[in-house]
Amino acid sequence: MADIDFSNWPKIGQGSERSCYQDPDNPMRVVKVSPIENAKQTLREIEYFQHLIKNKVPFDHIPLYYGSFKKDGIIGIIQEMIPTTPGSTEPAQRLREFLDSKPTEEEIAELHRALAKLKDYLMKWDIVLCDLQISNVVIQYTPDGMRLVILDGLGATELIPLSRWFRNICHQKTTRHWKKFCRKITRRNGNVTF
Repeated sequence: MADIDFSNWPKIGQGSERSCYQDPDNPMRVVKVSPIENAKQTLREIEYFQHLIKNKVPFDHIPLYYGSFKKDGIIGIIQEMIPTTPGSTEPAQRLREFLDSKPTEEEIAELHRALAKLKDYLMKWDIVLCDLQISNVVIQYTPDGMRLVILDGLGATELIPLSRWFRNICHQKTTRHWKKFCRKITRRNGNVTF
């Protein structure tokens, strides 16, 4: 991967620290690229994904992690591209866009079910959150219903990551992030209430 020039790949996302490109030869993979001098989030996520793999945590609501690379002053993460539906190559819709699309009552009810599954996953597997945003969550439509996937904002930002070592601290932190996340959802679309 280090010798592939992805500068002409389709860009499917842009954040404050990094850009995300879809591999044209394997559309189910993306690379998230940061300049090495501004790669705090990327380095944190690489370390955290390795921790999840070591602890056999399923990536049910997180894109699969395929590794990382460094080259020419950049560092990147190779991950699964989450498509709109299984088998599609079109990137999934962001939760923010879904909320802005005037969803029906039925779609809102389905979103509530998907949110409950996401929260259960976070708590069951002690997933450490640092920045849960509606722009960092995408919606995939599967035969089993709506699936929410967190693209960014994982891992501990603290110097001493107690939330990684103590379950009750992790759950307290997740609960705080979750309440803020739900408030953001309701502010974005007043029909989605908790």
